[in-house]
Amino acid sequence: MFAWFNDLLVGTSSFMPHGACYLWLPPMLWLHIISDSIIAIAYFSIPFALLYFVKKRTDLAYRWVFVLFGVFICLCGTTHLISIWTIWHPDYWLDGLVKLATALVSIVTALLIWPLIPKLLRLPSPQALQTSETYLRAIFDATPDAMLISNEHGIITMANQQAERLLGYSINELLGLSIETLVPESFRAAHPGLRTQFAAVAVTRPMGAGQTVKVLRKDGSELDVEISLSPIRTEQGLFFASALRDITERKQAEATLRASEERFRRMANSSPIMIWITNAEGEPTFVNQSWLDFTGFDSMQTMTHGDWISSIHPDDRETAFVAYYQNTEVQAAITTEYRLRNATGDWRWILDKGMPLYDESGVFNGYIGSAIDITERKQVQEILQDKEQMLSESQRIAHVGSWSMELATGCISWSDEMYRIFGVAQQTFGLSLKTFLDLIYPDDRAAMKRWLSDCRAGKESQELDFHIRLPDGAVRFIRGSGGLQYDEMNRPLRMVGSAQDITERKQAERVLNQIKAMIDISLDGFWVADLMGNVLQANEAYAKIIGYSIDELVNMRISQLEAKEGSEQIKAHIVKIVTQGYDLFETRHLHKDGHTIDIEVSAAFLSEFQQFCVFCRDITERKRIEMDLRIAAVAFESQEAMVITDTTSVILRINKAFTESTGYTEEEAVGQKISILKSGRHGAAFYAAMWKGILSVGAWQGEIWDRRKNGEIYPKWLSITAVKGSDGVVSHYVGTHTDITERKAAEEQIKLLAFYDPLTRLPNRRLLQERLKHGINVERRDGKQLGLLMLDLDRFKAINDSLGHLAGDDLLQQVAERIKARLRDVDMVARLGGDEFIVLLEDIAQPEDAARVAKEIIADLTKPFCLTHSDNVQIGVSIGISLYPQHGDTSELLMDHADAALYQAKDAGRGCFAYFSEDLTIAARERIALETRLRHAIEQQELRVFFQPQVDIASGRIVGAEALVRWQDPVEGLIPPIRFIPIAEETGLIVEVGEWVLRETCRQGRQWLDAGLPPLTLAVNVSSHQFRRSDICALVATVLSDTGFPSQQLELEITESGLMENQDNATAILNSLRAQGVRLAIDDFGTGYSSLAYLKHFPLDVLKIDKRFIDDIPFQQDDMEIAATIVAMGHILGFKVLAEGVETMAQLAFLQEKGCDMYQGYIKSKPVPAHEFAELLRAQQYS
Repeated sequence: MFAWFNDLLVGTSSFMPHGACYLWLPPMLWLHIISDSIIAIAYFSIPFALLYFVKKRTDLAYRWVFVLFGVFICLCGTTHLISIWTIWHPDYWLDGLVKLATALVSIVTALLIWPLIPKLLRLPSPQALQTSETYLRAIFDATPDAMLISNEHGIITMANQQAERLLGYSINELLGLSIETLVPESFRAAHPGLRTQFAAVAVTRPMGAGQTVKVLRKDGSELDVEISLSPIRTEQGLFFASALRDITERKQAEATLRASEERFRRMANSSPIMIWITNAEGEPTFVNQSWLDFTGFDSMQTMTHGDWISSIHPDDRETAFVAYYQNTEVQAAITTEYRLRNATGDWRWILDKGMPLYDESGVFNGYIGSAIDITERKQVQEILQDKEQMLSESQRIAHVGSWSMELATGCISWSDEMYRIFGVAQQTFGLSLKTFLDLIYPDDRAAMKRWLSDCRAGKESQELDFHIRLPDGAVRFIRGSGGLQYDEMNRPLRMVGSAQDITERKQAERVLNQIKAMIDISLDGFWVADLMGNVLQANEAYAKIIGYSIDELVNMRISQLEAKEGSEQIKAHIVKIVTQGYDLFETRHLHKDGHTIDIEVSAAFLSEFQQFCVFCRDITERKRIEMDLRIAAVAFESQEAMVITDTTSVILRINKAFTESTGYTEEEAVGQKISILKSGRHGAAFYAAMWKGILSVGAWQGEIWDRRKNGEIYPKWLSITAVKGSDGVVSHYVGTHTDITERKAAEEQIKLLAFYDPLTRLPNRRLLQERLKHGINVERRDGKQLGLLMLDLDRFKAINDSLGHLAGDDLLQQVAERIKARLRDVDMVARLGGDEFIVLLEDIAQPEDAARVAKEIIADLTKPFCLTHSDNVQIGVSIGISLYPQHGDTSELLMDHADAALYQAKDAGRGCFAYFSEDLTIAARERIALETRLRHAIEQQELRVFFQPQVDIASGRIVGAEALVRWQDPVEGLIPPIRFIPIAEETGLIVEVGEWVLRETCRQGRQWLDAGLPPLTLAVNVSSHQFRRSDICALVATVLSDTGFPSQQLELEITESGLMENQDNATAILNSLRAQGVRLAIDDFGTGYSSLAYLKHFPLDVLKIDKRFIDDIPFQQDDMEIAATIVAMGHILGFKVLAEGVETMAQLAFLQEKGCDMYQGYIKSKPVPAHEFAELLRAQQYS
């Protein structure tokens, strides 16, 4: 294989190398040549690859290492070439120099590489770079601001998802887009210059602060944004990172805040109360117009904290603001009183109340407060204090003097206290009537003389108030009283009396009258209460505030007026006022008509009188204004219908849209419960779920049906939001709603057009198909049947052509109404188009039920129709019937088979029905015909009662008979029960048949007794339908009474299944029948599912063994054991046992052996008419 290579090597023997290599064999020579050549080629190719790599990757650190390494490898390759050269040209100096250069480069490379290794190890790995890039990309996408990165030419190279949402462009659309595209047209021309300026001084800087910067979205709309620019210097050049933030909502909020501040300023300036705000350093930042008017300052800008302090009375400056700025972390109101100089220079008492202000992070910002002038209140308080001292002093020093005058001598005597009262000395004052009268004030002397004359005349003792003038000129008020004193003979002896200085009292009364006048004309309410909380007096102003008259208020309790505090809180407040002596607080009082009033109370405790003096001011309007400020921003910034309620759902405010929507005006709605809008369509569960949402998340929205004022019920989309006060507690609810009546009507119209025939309003084919599929699934699951009737109107085309389309439409509508009237609620009729209708009958018991409905529809539609232009229009109808599951298990098959059956009906002569199966059609028609004939038979007395003897096994004598119904048809003759009894049970005729059999049996039994035949038991079957649906007890009582048949000779046979189907009421019914004396038997025992636990409680007399257990005796061992068990069990329960269907002697012998009591069957006699049964009885009687 390598012979050619060996030949090549041998051929080189003629070319001998120089030097030491001449000893080499040719193969070794060529091995060196080829190896060095390959190594050299490989070495020379590596530097080119390294140089190409360094050129392309200008971003790499330490690129010179690759260049140095390339030089080293190139020199290594050169040494190998020199090795080949020296084989023939032994130039060893050249070889040595090249190797020396290689060695030097190797040493330099090693020296540079080893220190560089730690630095290279610190460089991130590709996986770390990839992870870092992933993190940076995630941060880039997750930042809340829109981010764009563009190059120095303004071309966008990167964008995040926020930029996509903000600008309306997809990220792919943004990439490669010029940044100028996002600049509005009005700023676009100047933007490249701005970008150039920024590139010249590339530092991070925000844009938009203090000015409006707009950005242009894809849809052409402009947004207010803040932009922050940052330079990114890379090897590829300068890039710019732009962060854009939408400040549209912030600007709207700022505008709203400015409007809110303006509303507050206007409201504050319109308030008569002085309002002020200070900053954290105490400098005033706002005072309202009332403050400026009071103090006389021109404006808030000219007022400083020092000006404020200088306006305070010198005695109050140290205490006026001592409570402020001490502990700013306590969020509580501070109340102070001090004197402030007003604009006219007068000192006025001020009640100042301030609240600390905090920013969103809880940092103290200053105070907001209000002040009112309480100078008049202070004056009244001072007068009250003077009055209290005066009254206390008067009580302590009050003295009463006594006097007497002898009638016989006119001699007058005074007590010492009289001289003190009149201001004269006993030693110097010549006491006489004249000197006394001289002391009386001239204007009162005449009254005094009359009073003395009345006393002398013995008139009833009286009092007289008069003035005296003291020697020093002072005038005093005196109250005198007097009367006659009699001797033993009852003769007037002397005048006696007393005098009391009431000057201080008169002065106090004058002061009190002045105070009362001040209180009565005051706009503030005033009342006095005792320690028990009973109101003792009140002024007219408080009576107007609270709604009660003054007479009603007196003796009312504070607890009857207080609406905010309970009895325990009131007691605690009273203790507080007594302890402090004075308190100022806010509360709520209950108006006479039931509404509450916000009240500011200033209460003082008068310890001398143990009473409270209370001033009240109605601040309801002020509170309402304050509340309006809190909820105005939420309540009425929308054009939707809005309502505001309190926490008890009482309406407080509505807007115009609410009135337009509901019909209620503000006067009609305010004060009412929001429940006036309830429609009644929603149950308690709906509202419970609604409030659960409101209480959990503070809001709810959804569709609801409400009622307008005019009674109209309408749908609306309702949103409810809870409004919380400063304390975080819900204080109000704001509701907004939109009337969606038109939308709902449109939805209903769409539904109507999609699923209903527009002419007849009946379901169309689409709805029929869905209903039919659903019905098939239900019937398949429950194992039931359904029927599909396809109707086609006969002669409709002729009527439509002759009378016109309007008449045809009228006819179709009347046909639809007649068909619907014939169906049950669970059934459905649909119009397929033209004169074709489909009826769906669900849950039918028998196939004949569909035929019965079809026959009734045919009968109804053949009756004349009254149309607009013709009142005697007659049509016909043909009906095709298919049944599930007999004729198909899909909706398509049932429709096709009903259609095929319809054509069979048409072929049969129209005006009739046909099943998809001819056998079913014939059977249904025969069954319906039989039902009709049976109804006729009951009316025409075609039914007969046959009797089958019941024989006592022991004696062999007839002891009773079972009454069995037969039908004597004039055409067919005697029809057995098996043919008509099931129909009677299905149609309910069995109740009527059973009543007739019972009555006929009792009549016949009475007739036999009257004919002298021996008494015997006649058994009548009671069907389960009759036992369940009719009042069997009342029927039996009526029949026995009407016929006179003895109840003890009547036996009612009830099937085992009939008893168990009605087991809840069976015991009561059987006990009622037993109470009438009727015997009771359970028929067909062993074929049902009765429980011995029930049987032993039923008042039964006889158990009848079903014929099926007798037929195979003695051939079937199982039947023999069953029959024997029934006999034994019946005897154990105390019942007689009767065997049915006994036909052979072997059967009779077996029953006799097992102790059976009675039997009936063909072995004795078949059921026979009444006269033949009577002959059997007579034969037995004479035997």
